[in-house]
Amino acid sequence: MGNSLAAIIATAQLLRASAHDPAVIKRLADRIEAIANQMSEAISDLKVLGSPLRRESGVSINQLVGEAVERVLPIAQRDGLQIEVDLDPALPTLVCDRRSVERVFINLIKNALDATRGVTSRPVVVRSRRRGAYAVVTVYNRGIPIPPELQDQLFKPFFSTKPHGSGLGLVISREIVVDGHGGTISFRSGPKLGTAFTVKFPLLGT
Repeated sequence: MGNSLAAIIATAQLLRASAHDPAVIKRLADRIEAIANQMSEAISDLKVLGSPLRRESGVSINQLVGEAVERVLPIAQRDGLQIEVDLDPALPTLVCDRRSVERVFINLIKNALDATRGVTSRPVVVRSRRRGAYAVVTVYNRGIPIPPELQDQLFKPFFSTKPHGSGLGLVISREIVVDGHGGTISFRSGPKLGTAFTVKFPLLGT
């Protein structure tokens, strides 16, 4: 987070020097807000990672997806972006930790919005389905694909394709899904495809 703090300080100094220009003030203030939001998200990720999992039965994966979308929707609306939700109403419930699984969905949806911003008017699509003994959630966007040379690094700690990203969101998401819930997280990305992240959670007893 040191780089983000340095960026905030540098931007604040520019803001002070440009106090006479409203357009510059707005641009720099927006930059400070964006960096602060990214730091807040990183702190939220670390809080989830540092807390013991509290699994409970009868958790609706669709409800967690809906709550994640509600959390992210103000960001999408602010930037003129859309989120399309397509949920399977017959999807069985899970045994999982609500807070950490919702955090995974928030991370994936926010990343998808970042990829579409200023690139396409097509919505980010969040879909839930049952596949055999798994509940599957896919977050799909038609924005900027992940360059092939960077795809092997996505789940490495502190690696980020965003200028002030923490590089923790996907790492923590994988730990929550794989280590915490015995599931899987994977992605596909390419120029004609866009990018789709898919998480699978086992449906115990099925």
